Amino acid sequence: MMQRDETGALSGPRPIGPVTHQSVVDQMVIAHVGDQGLYLLMGIPSASFWLDPSLNRMLAPLADEVGFDLFRLSIASSSAMGTERDYQAMVTEFADNFPDGFLAWGRAVGSIGWGRFELPAIDEQAHTARVVVRNTWELEMQRHNERRWGCPFIQGKLIGLFSAAFGEPCWATEVEIHYDPDDQYVAYEIAPSTRTIDTELAALRAVQHRRLAEEHLRVEAMRLERDQAQRANEAKSAFLAAMSHELRTPLNAILGYTELCRDLLIDDGQDAIAEDLDRVLEAGNHLLDLVSQVLEMSRVEAGELDLRIEPVAL
Repeated sequence: MMQRDETGALSGPRPIGPVTHQSVVDQMVIAHVGDQGLYLLMGIPSASFWLDPSLNRMLAPLADEVGFDLFRLSIASSSAMGTERDYQAMVTEFADNFPDGFLAWGRAVGSIGWGRFELPAIDEQAHTARVVVRNTWELEMQRHNERRWGCPFIQGKLIGLFSAAFGEPCWATEVEIHYDPDDQYVAYEIAPSTRTIDTELAALRAVQHRRLAEEHLRVEAMRLERDQAQRANEAKSAFLAAMSHELRTPLNAILGYTELCRDLLIDDGQDAIAEDLDRVLEAGNHLLDLVSQVLEMSRVEAGELDLRIEPVAL
């Protein structure tokens, strides 16, 4: 927390001028440094945002992008930082015991929109508790969202505070959550646990890394299959394009000699056999036309297309 010097100015990591307005609500010191446009909470530069749309529009796309599980744990991890100092303030500045200090701290942060903190049950011997937070900013911010991610900020605070208070790792399990504005609250059951935010984050990231590796292998295999198919298709097209003359040459020879034999038979008066050869020629010409079309298509695929300008019957 920043300290006041003898002039009444707040001292800290950056120079801050004298306070122009100050108020205290439930032990929460709210101050303004008018000429610098600064707003201070407990001596720390702060800012106010509309929960919806401003803050919601900043956080919702991030939650969708990284996934709700990673988003929740990341927020809870950041929120839990510094809670040991908050715990010390609860049992020294706010009260002389943790339950009363927690509720006094809750009233202080509630004065700036964190919600109303309730402690309906606590067993300091068994290290268990039940906490209810009504009208917290996270619930109000998401009230109109189609997809909601709960209250990871509050969860991280509770995990850190009660772990410090009970002297062992605790987990805050979200057991109830209601977004109804007439009865808007979230409830947590707190108990000792082997789970920690760090271990949960590490496990989730390991799963995500494994999924990314599997997806990378799948995409790479598809790319290799596609490349192999493309190379095979290119080889086929190149082969057919190169074989165009080799395929047409024997067909032309067969058709040419058949036509020559037919003419000789007609000259010898063997018209019946000549008619049979006519059918051979007709079939051969049809086959040559089919081969030409296939080869033309292969030349197109091989990038050897020749354009010709010709009159066409519409």
